[in-house]
Amino acid sequence: MKFTICGVLLAVMLLSVTFIIGLNFANHADSQNINEISGVEYVLKDYDGRLAVFKSNQQKPEIVFNVYTSNLPQYDQDSLQKGVAAKDIQELNRLIEDYIS
Repeated sequence: MKFTICGVLLAVMLLSVTFIIGLNFANHADSQNINEISGVEYVLKDYDGRLAVFKSNQQKPEIVFNVYTSNLPQYDQDSLQKGVAAKDIQELNRLIEDYIS
């Protein structure tokens, strides 16, 4: 039962991330050509002690999760201090799932 609830919550979170990022793409589609949109990268980083998604070269996070980086293994904490790049939304979702689970 616990695993089912956790699985459903994870799925809802991933769908929410995809939806929010998709809305941001739609808002910028008129002003950018398709090559610029397809080349967008994301960075997972520590933001005030929590896991956050940034668009590359942005200072403000797009999404901040209630996942405290201090609860992660030291290797993950170190990686998130530097930033973990994701080349597309699929890779971003996979990385988020790894850090959340």
